[in-house]
Amino acid sequence: MKIAHKGLIITAMLVLSVYVAMLLNTNSVVNEVKNVMLGNAKTKMTDNTPLSRYNFSDILSNAEVKVKITRLFVLHNFFDGYIWVNYSYETVKNDNDLTPASSDVLSRWKIHKMNGGDWQIVEIKEAP
Repeated sequence: MKIAHKGLIITAMLVLSVYVAMLLNTNSVVNEVKNVMLGNAKTKMTDNTPLSRYNFSDILSNAEVKVKITRLFVLHNFFDGYIWVNYSYETVKNDNDLTPASSDVLSRWKIHKMNGGDWQIVEIKEAP
């Protein structure tokens, strides 16, 4: 009985270790999206990519931007996969202009590792 418990614990630790590796392996994707949402990426850098939907850098001059991205689940094989996130995005401008904002948006990012290098988001689907 004790051997079965040890085997179960070892299996659980192995599964947890693999999942943590998968999660940490996608930190760059979350950081890239956050930088785009914060206005740190020029519009030309994200044109014709799924990230263009998050790029408001042209209208965010002199605005305070708050971004919160929470990874809910990650599943990939180190080449292709998905990241499920919940994000909120808020801008505050002093001149009372209308600015982009979103709250608690559920989103699924399809990711692909380009030529063994960096992860790229190749598709974004969001809850209506």
